Amino acid sequence: MPALTRFYMQRPVGLMVVILLALVQTLFGAFRAVQWFELGKELTERGIFVYPMAGMLMMVRGGLVVVIALLFLAFAIGALARQEWAWWLGLSAACLNVGLALWLVIDGSPVIPALITALIPVVLVCYLIAPAGRQALTHRSVAVT
Repeated sequence: MPALTRFYMQRPVGLMVVILLALVQTLFGAFRAVQWFELGKELTERGIFVYPMAGMLMMVRGGLVVVIALLFLAFAIGALARQEWAWWLGLSAACLNVGLALWLVIDGSPVIPALITALIPVVLVCYLIAPAGRQALTHRSVAVT
């Protein structure tokens, strides 16, 4: 049997879907961070105090989005290797992303883009807390109740 076929057969389909979603979320996060950085750069070049401060806050948001995107990437790599630490990392990244989406809504952003931002992390959390998700990333058996 080819090595690539054995590689994919060792992982549950649900885990592979979640890994793919985490990689998609990483790409979305990278694109979104670039948008925040560009907006922040534009604002820092205007005015004396207020606009530059708002620009710095936009850049801080961009930095936070980069950190979350890197967490999703690390989760995808760890989940692909079926490491136990990937479970906690994925759960943390997803919760941070949902928190960031809530922050956007509280900050006055439209609700629909925030819901779209939180969609993949919510799917990730649902998979990770389900027995199949816990068992996919642990080496011990998990009792299904």
